[in-house]
Amino acid sequence: MIKKTDSKPIFNYSVKTKDLPASQGMLHLVRNELKSDIRELRCEMGAQFKQVDIKFVQLESKMNDKFAQVDSRFAQVDARFAQIDSRFDQVSVKFLQIESKLEQVLGSVHQMASEISRMGILMEEQNSRNHIVLEGLTGLFQRQERVESRMDGVERVVQSIAAHAK
Repeated sequence: MIKKTDSKPIFNYSVKTKDLPASQGMLHLVRNELKSDIRELRCEMGAQFKQVDIKFVQLESKMNDKFAQVDSRFAQVDARFAQIDSRFDQVSVKFLQIESKLEQVLGSVHQMASEISRMGILMEEQNSRNHIVLEGLTGLFQRQERVESRMDGVERVVQSIAAHAK
């Protein structure tokens, strides 16, 4: 571009670095720089991935520890449940023993009730027999009193005859 000023024409080229031509050596230098930057990024990324891996390993270790603690706690709870189950089994056995003894007592009570009923029947039967015997004895005593009363009458007659015969 040409600017006209007073009398001298001034050529004002804007020369910028970006507009300058690049040589092949410069391109190789840029290429090597970019490759070096890429290698650096790869190394940094590898280091970052290693750190992430380390953190994952640490986290995994912590999680394994936590899971081991949880497993241990579950084992303790399972052991406690086993103790409780054992106690329930003992209580069940005691209840069965008590039920067995109660059945024995009930058997004895039923046997006793049976014996009492049998004794009642025997007493009732004996009472019935006693009533018959009592009626027989009453009849016998009445007959004996009648016989004695006749004998007394015969004695009186014999005594009166003996007293008149004398």
